[in-house]
Amino acid sequence: MDIKRSFMAPAITSLLYFVGAALSVHYSRFSGGVAMIWISTAILAGRLLVIRRMRWPATLAGCFVASVLATGLAGLGWLAALPLGLVNIAEALAAAVILRRLFATCWPDEPFELVAGYYLATGVMVPALSAIVAGLVTSIIAGLPFEANLYRWFVGHAVGLVTVLPFAAYVAWAVRNGQRLIPRGKGLPSALIAGTMILLTFGVFSQPFRGLMVLPLVFTMFTAMWAEAVMALLLPVILALVGGVLTIHGLGPLMGLDVEAGDRIQAFQLFVAVTMLCTLPIVVEQERRRRQIAELSRAAMTDPLTGLANRRAFFDFLEKIAEQHRPACLAILDIDHFKQINDRYGHAVGDQVLREFASVATRSLRSNDLIARIGGEEFAVLLLDATIEEAQRIGERLGACIAEVAFQTTGGAVPVTVSTGVAALTSDCDAAFDAADRALYRAKTSGRARLAVAA
Repeated sequence: MDIKRSFMAPAITSLLYFVGAALSVHYSRFSGGVAMIWISTAILAGRLLVIRRMRWPATLAGCFVASVLATGLAGLGWLAALPLGLVNIAEALAAAVILRRLFATCWPDEPFELVAGYYLATGVMVPALSAIVAGLVTSIIAGLPFEANLYRWFVGHAVGLVTVLPFAAYVAWAVRNGQRLIPRGKGLPSALIAGTMILLTFGVFSQPFRGLMVLPLVFTMFTAMWAEAVMALLLPVILALVGGVLTIHGLGPLMGLDVEAGDRIQAFQLFVAVTMLCTLPIVVEQERRRRQIAELSRAAMTDPLTGLANRRAFFDFLEKIAEQHRPACLAILDIDHFKQINDRYGHAVGDQVLREFASVATRSLRSNDLIARIGGEEFAVLLLDATIEEAQRIGERLGACIAEVAFQTTGGAVPVTVSTGVAALTSDCDAAFDAADRALYRAKTSGRARLAVAA
């Protein structure tokens, strides 16, 4: 399975690269030179951004072959295909390396430095260097004018990177991590946004009035303020696809420009790039705020010492399970003689004991059980889909695991035992908690280091 997956991913990326390159070469070589539209570098760079470097060679090799085939079959011929393929691959590699460094140093604390670096790298530096080399190759091998092809390569590749790379990287990241592109419950709003953008772009670019070109820009920026990031990044791509097709076929507001068809295409590309330039800072800032809110929410529901859920999070989840009438049991655990540990070793060692207890308990429980710290040395466990007999066995096993381990601390090895009270969860979660608490009290008063089940 791993071998199949390691082969399929580069193959799919290479296929997408070839399709993008072949379409660009076929439809946007208006003067017989280099393609004036280029999105394949963004596809490859987006993939490189999210995979481990050890997997880069296979992906780069596959896309190099795809680039050579596209240029050789539909472009400047096989002699130019090899050096231009190397330039294309080097361009994507350089963009990925620079952007990885930018993310590592700027995200999430310096979002606008990240955006500025992205614009400079993908909109100027990388395509400018590749354009110089490509212009020389086309001039020497194909005898085409250096300046014209340098300019067309630069604009086509710069706009392709700036416009498509954010969306390509987001999709590649979501696929790699097995995450949904569109969150649950957001499918219909997202479809309405995408459909609106398609209709809006079609309406604007099927008529001659240039003033209406501001509408897709405003709609995209408005979407970036409140919609999911993936939708905000998709809209400039929709604009490029729908508006680009209409412009290539001689329609739209730019047809009034007294220039060659290729120059109109590149004027349209610059408009798309401006749309992304205005949208991306909003997307990045909104994502930073969402991340910050999520971290604050997580912190509010987490015990800072042990990293477990805190009392509030536990009872919120307990109430949800009780409302669902899902079979479950509740266990309350208390570390025996914890005050003596603090008095003998100090509070720093006591904190280490609590952290070690949380770690051992988490490893001993099932993956779907929830453990939380609800008091000083008191913990609670929600055992999902467990009968009272199963809960008793789990609690006894956990108590045995704790007793077998001498927690290693800065004060030396500290032996620990726990007392446990277990009760079945009912629709009245407060009553179930009280029953487990009373069972815990019986366990402690009957000698500690034991488990009691609620009557």
